[in-house]
Amino acid sequence: STSTTPAGIGPVSTLVQISSTCIQQSLVLNCYQPGYVLVIHKVQLATTTSGSCSYSANDCFEDRTNLYNTCGGKLSCFIFPPLIEMKSCNNSRSKYLYAEYQCIPTRPKLNLDICSSVGAVQSVQGGAIISSLNYTSEYKDCKVELQSNPLLGSQRHKAFRVYILTLNLPKVQTVRDQGLQCGDNDPSIEINDIESGLTRLCGNSHTRYLLETCSNTIELRFRNQFLSLGTVKYKGVEIYIESIANENCRPPPPPVSPTQPFNIAYKYACGLTNGLESVRFGCTPDFGLVFLQSYHFATKQPNQCDITDFTCLFSSEQPQAQCAGQKDCTYTASMPISPLSSPCQADSTGFYFQCLPMRPSTLYSTVRFCGNTETSNTMGFIETPGYPSTYQNGKSECTLTIRLPNNSDDKKIFIYIIELSLRDSSI
Repeated sequence: STSTTPAGIGPVSTLVQISSTCIQQSLVLNCYQPGYVLVIHKVQLATTTSGSCSYSANDCFEDRTNLYNTCGGKLSCFIFPPLIEMKSCNNSRSKYLYAEYQCIPTRPKLNLDICSSVGAVQSVQGGAIISSLNYTSEYKDCKVELQSNPLLGSQRHKAFRVYILTLNLPKVQTVRDQGLQCGDNDPSIEINDIESGLTRLCGNSHTRYLLETCSNTIELRFRNQFLSLGTVKYKGVEIYIESIANENCRPPPPPVSPTQPFNIAYKYACGLTNGLESVRFGCTPDFGLVFLQSYHFATKQPNQCDITDFTCLFSSEQPQAQCAGQKDCTYTASMPISPLSSPCQADSTGFYFQCLPMRPSTLYSTVRFCGNTETSNTMGFIETPGYPSTYQNGKSECTLTIRLPNNSDDKKIFIYIIELSLRDSSI
């Protein structure tokens, strides 16, 4: 059966806006429509020799990823760009701040509690929010299937654009199987596009753009179980989905051989005119994906997929937004939603990644803050007291010294964040 909502598409996302301001002058990002909140696509400090405070592809940029979390999900946001020396630009001083953002509705036409769905296929015309808010610790296994707006034309090109509005779920306290990868027992929301594969979200995330699908149907599934949470409260999950026309999808790639542990590998995905490319990742058992660097490129000849010949680039959260910590993952080139007036229209994404151990073992042991003061382990995990259980309230300050073996003058220490979950006052 198919369930429909009233006629008209209702509120949908705005076009992406661009804005810039000189250093030490306030930049205001604002959603002027009631019931809309900010999604930040790009915030960069820049240095220039021209003296202008407007974007130029020839300038040098440094991404300010901390502002994605600061501004995402708010009605408005004030940014005061600092005057600093930019290490990635030969210590040149910052001259201006550049931002790309859009607004998405919090009250679209279709607003559905995933566990109240009657099992019918929901026809999405415009935007929809699929949610499970006011989180409670109880067993749930709920799903809903969405079908893109039938008025968009060709069946082949109907698809969805997906955003995270709210993601604040607990992690299982007694099992630490895959680090950032959502374990089978973790409360999670799954987004399943039959052409691009499964994306599973758990833990915490700021409001952000996630992905575009290549299918006119999509299934969302919320899995939960009883957990002992004590006095900690969690918000739950809200996913905003919008029906779109996606003319640029290609068949998924064949299976890939696993990347060997610790090897640094490089891949790229292109948004060609004959379809978005997909790439597949694979790690050996007990290892998961960690992305070191990711960049969107605007190439001189997009149809050639030559990312060595580019006009500009900027940092990206893709594909780590979908694949970080997972053993296997399929990533379809997800181009940033840039305004037509943007001077850097990205068409390709390149990324360096590794497969690293995701759980302690006899080979990769664990040391803990406030329990150990130093370690000479050449590999292993460092954890906070009580991990993976909730850390204790109150102040504590502990140090840990990592001592390299003798004759290690030419050695380096590499530190990776496998999981970072810190409580703030809003939870």
